Amino acid sequence: MRKKIFLALVAMASLTLTSCQNKIDRALDKYEDLADKCIEANKAIKNGDLEKTAEFSGIADECKELEKELNEDEMTPEQKKRYQEISLKVIKESF
Repeated sequence: MRKKIFLALVAMASLTLTSCQNKIDRALDKYEDLADKCIEANKAIKNGDLEKTAEFSGIADECKELEKELNEDEMTPEQKKRYQEISLKVIKESF
């Protein structure tokens, strides 16, 4: 009986962890999409398209909110690496 309860608890914990990881993966997907849009808008601004300034500002605000969300959750080493790679890409492409 104890073994069944233990296995049930392990299964529930595993499902919760998987659900949280999926949430983080979805947030990372969105973060990467926003990062690409941010890079694109920044390049347009550098080329003289000042209309992209407002768009860039909105995207940057969304990125900041998403960064807060991502930093609140526990990421796997792979997710942390992906997060860092996306952040580095923005820095490299934007400056």
